[in-house]
Amino acid sequence: MAGLITAAALVSACLGWGLALLRALGGRALLSPAEHAAYAAVLGMGTVGWLAFPVALIVGANGGAAALVAGGGLLMLALLRRDLRPDPTRPSVREGGGITPLTWLLLAAILAVAGLDLSAALVPPVDADSMAYHFALPKHFLGTGRIEFIPQAVEAAIPLLFHMTYMLALSLGGEPGLTLWCGLSAWFLPLAAFALARRHLDLDWSLALLVAVKSLPAVVYGSPAGQIEVRIAAMFLVAAILAARSLPLNAAGPAALAGLAAGFCGAAKYSGLLAPAVCGLILLGGIGTIRRALAFAVAALLAGGQWYAWNGLHTGDPLFPLLWGLVPYSAEAHWDETMTRAMQGTMAGELGVPKSLFWLLAYPFKATFDGMPIFESSRTGFGLLPVLLLPFAVAGWVRRGCPRGGELGCLGLACLLGYVLWFFGGASQRVRHFLPELIPLLLILMVAAARAVESRMALARPLAAGIALALLIQLGGQAVYSAFNLRHLLHGGSRDQYLTYNIAAYPVVQWLNTHLGSRDKAMLVERELIYLVDVPVHYAPPNDDGRIRLLEPLPPPSLFLGQLRAQGVTHVVIYSVTTDQPDLMHRQRVGLDGRMADLVDAGCANVQAVVESPPLLQSRTLRISDSDGLIKHYVVALERACSLDTTEAWGEARR
Repeated sequence: MAGLITAAALVSACLGWGLALLRALGGRALLSPAEHAAYAAVLGMGTVGWLAFPVALIVGANGGAAALVAGGGLLMLALLRRDLRPDPTRPSVREGGGITPLTWLLLAAILAVAGLDLSAALVPPVDADSMAYHFALPKHFLGTGRIEFIPQAVEAAIPLLFHMTYMLALSLGGEPGLTLWCGLSAWFLPLAAFALARRHLDLDWSLALLVAVKSLPAVVYGSPAGQIEVRIAAMFLVAAILAARSLPLNAAGPAALAGLAAGFCGAAKYSGLLAPAVCGLILLGGIGTIRRALAFAVAALLAGGQWYAWNGLHTGDPLFPLLWGLVPYSAEAHWDETMTRAMQGTMAGELGVPKSLFWLLAYPFKATFDGMPIFESSRTGFGLLPVLLLPFAVAGWVRRGCPRGGELGCLGLACLLGYVLWFFGGASQRVRHFLPELIPLLLILMVAAARAVESRMALARPLAAGIALALLIQLGGQAVYSAFNLRHLLHGGSRDQYLTYNIAAYPVVQWLNTHLGSRDKAMLVERELIYLVDVPVHYAPPNDDGRIRLLEPLPPPSLFLGQLRAQGVTHVVIYSVTTDQPDLMHRQRVGLDGRMADLVDAGCANVQAVVESPPLLQSRTLRISDSDGLIKHYVVALERACSLDTTEAWGEARR
């Protein structure tokens, strides 16, 4: 119950803070009542995350900070609740259609999606990214009682806007509050898309879009987890539409609202910096360009600059570590040229196709019909709907013209610019990173297809069949994805049972939580375990964190031990691929295994436990394993003191 109350309170707080922004900056007159509520929730989500950072710095990362931020939003909602009432003077929805049998069918589909979504929010999180940092970082901050800088590229020293909302949910409602908040906040995207669609489409078309968006594989994958793209997509949609509607106005307020939304995108993820660039280019048209551009820029900098200033303060690089070699780095960064080269090698593996004009055009079709593993399109893809809508949309454009002007034209421009910048400038070609641009594209295609049907009714049946097929496939995929969650909930399974089934190395977590205490600190390299370990943890990804050097060549044993001591590590968890490998002391002395064996030989460590677990899973849903046999984990405990503990090694490690 505490989790549900927490999630509901945070949603209400988002609504309150968003209403305050829309009232203060004059956005209310531009929006229909449905848009007003949906966009307020989206803007409020960014505001809650933005406020949580300075409040937690001042009062600490705890329930008090959460109560202050959420309480302020609830107060705003109480004061401004009348703003949600229908107003005949404000923009209205598209007339026509009304309630039909199809309406009820679509509402039933929405209820089915909501039920499947709820099942994912009521079970423990298992997504690897969430385990490694989306949820692990908020848990760490709450455990230490403060926001602290962690010099770890990709997974810690990054923009953390939405992670701050996770911290608030976790502090007030525990893990149920966290997962329910993630599940509910993921609905902001389809609701915002629905509200916008009602300006251009009748009720049935708009409901179909809502079902399509909420059941997209990329949205299903990211909804109950901490994946950022689902939330950035909502913010990008609001930023683009507010930028478009501010074009005919010689007023700073709407442009500032667009700047806040775009800035929140940048404050959530490095790739979110595309939003200020794209929306800024859109704002170069219209009247009052300089005034609007200045308001947009100031608002975007205010909303998005927090975490870049934080990174710059601690490392010297606001885009850590992207500006290595261009700006001076502080010692706190623990970064060097070797790590830069290693990270560049890792990033090269994120690209499945060359960055060329041909692949710019071919990538969406390749990702949809013949996706490469790095695209992850088999589980987080576009779905079939964009491709099925495309020929009907083209027919609509041939008959009615393309949306060159107005807000749909601006949305199309935002999609195009965002896609081009992402494809040529992005570090990864994972399909889900394109989600912010996909949602406006879906709306544009659906509007054009609807216009085609209005002009030629013969297209209605094949279009309806295509949409129905796409939605059935998406709903079927979500049902398969949720099947184990439903079985687990119906049979009243425990948290340990669920995690044992879904996390291959969960026996290691159980051992650590049982045998270690608050004075211990375990070093792990398996990212999917970090959040689940309840004792202090040091996560050590080799390419991203230089505090404990794991890149070859590893430092000598004395210096390596000094680095472990400097981070307070008392236990190191290492694993072999299968149990038929030689044991720790009889394998080749390379990497972390070899260095820990050296410490054991020197009397500085001992193998405290050997924990066996099932092989890693390539797919939890389909139960596909990486290999046969068991995985063997070694828990190596450091001795309190040994011959390798020298003043020189300690000083070198501290540097």
